[in-house]
Amino acid sequence: MRKVLLLCVALLLLLSQSVFAQQESQPEFDSVKAKKELAEKYADKMKKDLSAEELENRTRDVQRILNELAADVAAGKTTEKEAKIKLEKMDVYMLDVPKKKENEEVSILSSGTDITMNSVWITYDSATARWTVTGGGYWKNTNWWNDRPGGWWGYAGETKNMGGVDSVGITYYNTGGTYNTSVVSSLGYVTDHNGWSDYMENPSHGDGRYGVAFDFQDKMRLKNACGVCVVGDYTYYGSGFSASVTYNSNFVNYNGYARSMYAHTWNTTTINSIGFNGSGTGFGVTFGWSSESNKFPIFNGSDTTF
Repeated sequence: MRKVLLLCVALLLLLSQSVFAQQESQPEFDSVKAKKELAEKYADKMKKDLSAEELENRTRDVQRILNELAADVAAGKTTEKEAKIKLEKMDVYMLDVPKKKENEEVSILSSGTDITMNSVWITYDSATARWTVTGGGYWKNTNWWNDRPGGWWGYAGETKNMGGVDSVGITYYNTGGTYNTSVVSSLGYVTDHNGWSDYMENPSHGDGRYGVAFDFQDKMRLKNACGVCVVGDYTYYGSGFSASVTYNSNFVNYNGYARSMYAHTWNTTTINSIGFNGSGTGFGVTFGWSSESNKFPIFNGSDTTF
């Protein structure tokens, strides 16, 4: 019996060593190499004759589509595979990267289980040799209704703010490589997924090195006149949201981890500041709130290596 036990222990040790050896032999993902290879693969698609105006219009069009797709994927209105196919028809390609620190759904600092957040996308526009980083999310239910303000009269089209401003953005942390790139442009997006949408061209926080965030005032609007109004009578401007930041071709030399983020407030709370520091603590983000209640920040559940 003792010999059998010793044999079992020996076999377990051999198996564990074999697994460990396999793990050790797996090469670490080289994001700089992967980005360079993607750019080289589609180098022949670059449109070198674009004017400065055409270049900027192209980048803005790509950003708008990326933002809308990110919010739609979070809402289940399309799939990431479908989004990828649509982008490739425009000669825009997603960088295939491994996901790390995968959680079931989201990483939450306070609350936020009503939100679905997308993993960050890294895309390359072969026509302009520019890189865009995009992230977004969506309310997967109507629990935003719980944060509604009081004092409604009930006439069609009446609109009221939902607390202070919210914010959507992207954060980078544990960064490395060479930051010799520059931000070409950034774009934020907010929608009710029913035609009430806006773009935000200037980020409220961050310069792009460690992230950006766009503040927006979320709102409720009555769709129909009603006496005793219920959630179905309203539409929520803030149901979907996304952000993107575009860099020049030198983005290939920069690397780290990226996550999409969203900050929500209600009642009298608002966002005073958002700081990006590039460290691993809190995914590299610090928040300044007007109150320690009636708010939460939320991040998607996995790192995107870039």
